[in-house]
Amino acid sequence: MKFVFSKKIQFPLWEFLLLMGFILLNLFLKSYCISDESIYGDEANSIFYAQQPLSKLIAYFQYDQNPPAYFILLHFWINLTGVSDISIKFLSILFSTGCGVLIYFFAKKHFNFKTALFAIFLFTFSNSQLFFSRECRSYAFIQFLTVTSFFIFMELLKKPTYLKAFLLTVTNLLLLYSHYITVFIPLTQAIFSLTLMKQNTRGFLFTLKSHVGLALLFIPWLKIVLMNVPKSGLYWLKPPDFNTMKIMSAKLFGEEILRNVFVILLITAIVLFLLNLKWNKIFSEHHNQKFLLLSAWVIIPFFGDYFLAQITPVFLDRYILYTTIGLFLLTGYFISILNIDSKLQYLIFFTLLSFVVFYYHPVPEKDDDWKNIVPRVSKLRNERTAIVVSASYKLKEFSFYFDQACFRDYDHFPEVLAKFHVYGFDNNVVDWNLMDTSRTDHIILVQSHHWVTDPRDTIGFQIRQKGFVLQWDYLNKENFLNGVKVDYYSKAGINPLSFVSTDTILSDPAKCDGWELERGFSSGNEKREILHYLNQFDFTRSCDSYQNLTDKRSYSGKQSTYVSRDHQYSFTFSKRLDELNFPGYLMGSAMIYHKDSISKARMVVSVEKNHTILSYRNFSMSGPDEKSNHWEKLNFSQVLENFPHDAEVKVYLFDAEGDSTYMDNMNLYFTKNIF
Repeated sequence: MKFVFSKKIQFPLWEFLLLMGFILLNLFLKSYCISDESIYGDEANSIFYAQQPLSKLIAYFQYDQNPPAYFILLHFWINLTGVSDISIKFLSILFSTGCGVLIYFFAKKHFNFKTALFAIFLFTFSNSQLFFSRECRSYAFIQFLTVTSFFIFMELLKKPTYLKAFLLTVTNLLLLYSHYITVFIPLTQAIFSLTLMKQNTRGFLFTLKSHVGLALLFIPWLKIVLMNVPKSGLYWLKPPDFNTMKIMSAKLFGEEILRNVFVILLITAIVLFLLNLKWNKIFSEHHNQKFLLLSAWVIIPFFGDYFLAQITPVFLDRYILYTTIGLFLLTGYFISILNIDSKLQYLIFFTLLSFVVFYYHPVPEKDDDWKNIVPRVSKLRNERTAIVVSASYKLKEFSFYFDQACFRDYDHFPEVLAKFHVYGFDNNVVDWNLMDTSRTDHIILVQSHHWVTDPRDTIGFQIRQKGFVLQWDYLNKENFLNGVKVDYYSKAGINPLSFVSTDTILSDPAKCDGWELERGFSSGNEKREILHYLNQFDFTRSCDSYQNLTDKRSYSGKQSTYVSRDHQYSFTFSKRLDELNFPGYLMGSAMIYHKDSISKARMVVSVEKNHTILSYRNFSMSGPDEKSNHWEKLNFSQVLENFPHDAEVKVYLFDAEGDSTYMDNMNLYFTKNIF
C-alpha cells in the first residue's frame, strides 16, 4: 500500500507513517513545557523590533550587528499571531521540525535510507537543536535554510540548471541576511565544488555562477556589515582560545561526554575513510565525494569561525549550530556504509542513540526566568514603590511580562514605563532626577547579569546612600550565576513583613540555646505563617563557655557573641528545614559591632546535608554602613525552597583573620516565600 501525494511523490504507507511519527515527535518534544519557559535575553529584542513597521525595522538594522531577514519574517508572524511568548516561539519550532523533514528527504535522496533514518533520530534528540528550536531568534530558521541550501546544491551538481542556480543564490542570500556567520555555508560549497572542477565541470560552473550572483546581491549590504562588525576589546565576547573551543564544542551537544563521543566517531570515520582509499574494503559503497562534502560541512564552518573570531570575536555555539546537522548526516552515512551485516549497523547506531537519549534534556535549562519573577515583583509594588531594572538592556525582558501595552509602545517605551515608576539605568548610575524619592517608600532592584554589569553592587550602594535599607533579596536560581536577583529596599524602619505574634515560647535555659520563638502571621493581604527566632545572647553564667560569648560588648544588655582571629565562628543557629515547617524563605537581621572599619567578618547562611554544603551565602556591611566602634544593623536573607526537607540551615558570624567583631540581637524570620 502506498501513500500518494502526487505522481512524483509517493511513499510506502509504512514510510509515510514513520515520517509522520517523526514530525509529531519533534513537535511534541520541542513544544514540551514551552508554556513554562520565559522570553529572555535577545528574544525580547527580536520581538520588540519585529513588532515595529518595516520602514523602522530596516532603518534600525543598518546600525545593528544583526541582519534583518529573520526580523522581517517575525514581523509578519507577529501580525498574524500577535505578541505572545508561546506563539512567537512556535515559529522556531515549526522551522526546526521542518528542518528534520528536509534532513530525511535530503539524506534519503542523496545518500541512503539508513542515513536518513539515523540522522533524523540524532537531530530529534539533539540537546543543542532542542535548545534553539524554541528560541525566538534566527537559529532554527538558519537550520532550515542550511539543509535547503545543501539540498539545492546537490541537485545543482547532479543536474545543473539556471533555475537551481537561482534558487541556491536566493537561499544562500537569505542565510547571509539571517546571520553573517552562515557565510561558511556557501564557502564550503565553493571549496567542495572546486574538487569537482574536472569531473563535473558543468556543475562547478553553475555553482560558480550562483556564488557570483550571491556576492553581487550581497555587496550593497557589505558596507553595513563592516560598519557594525564586532571589534575585539569593545565587544562582550573575547577572541577564543583552545579552552573556549572545548567549551563551545561541548555546548553544541549539550554535554561534554556527548561531544567526546561524536569527536571520536568523526576521527574514526576520517581515519577509516583514508584507509579505505588504499584497501577499498572497509565501506560497502565508495562515494568519496559525498563523504568529503559532509566532512567539510562540519569542519570548515567550525574552524573557519574559530579563526575568524581571532579578528572579530564571534565564536559561539549558536552561530555554528548548523555544523551538528552535517555531523549527524556524516555519522549516519558512515555507519550505513560500513562493510558489515545490516543488523550490526543498526546495533551500532541504536547503541549510540541510547547514549544520546540518556543525556537528552527534555526541558532545556535557560537563563533568566522573567515569566516567573515579574508577576511576583508586581505583587510587591504599590503607588509608592519604584522598580529599578539593571542592566538597562534587560528592561525589555522585564516589560514583556510587566505590561504588554508598555512593551508594544516602542516609540515611548522608557517614558511609559516611567509612569509606572519602572526605570532602567546604564553604567551602574542611578539617575535620581527621574525618581522622586520623597514619594517613594520602597525600591525593588531587579538585576540580571549583575555579576558582570554590577559586580560591586554599585547601584545597591547608591540606593542605600539615599536612606533605603535592604530588607531582603531573592535569587530565583540559587545555584546558577544567571538568575534574576531581586533586592527589596525600604526606608529605615519599614519592614516588608508586618509580623503579628500569636504565641511566644521561651527557650529552655538548661539547653543554653538562648532562642525565643514566636509563632505568628504576616498582616498583609496574603496571610503567611511566620516563625520568629530571637537571640539576645543573655545567657546564664553556666553557659558562658558554650560558644563564643562575651560581656565586653552588648547591644541589648548582658552579653554578645563574637568572632576574632582565635575564635572564627560565632554562636550558631542550626535547625532542620522540617523542624521549621518547611519554610521557603529566611529573612534575618543582627546588630554588628566592628572594632576595625575594614573588618572582614561575614554573616553566613548555609544549607547543609550530611556534611555537604548545598548552598552558601555570606553578607557584610558595605559602603557607609561599615563603621568602627559602634553598632550597625545588618540585614540578610536566603531562599530555602527546593532543598531537601532534612537539610539543615545554619546562620553564624565568621571571620578567619580580622580583629574582634561582635553580634547581638539576631532576628530570624522563617516563612513561606515572600513571592
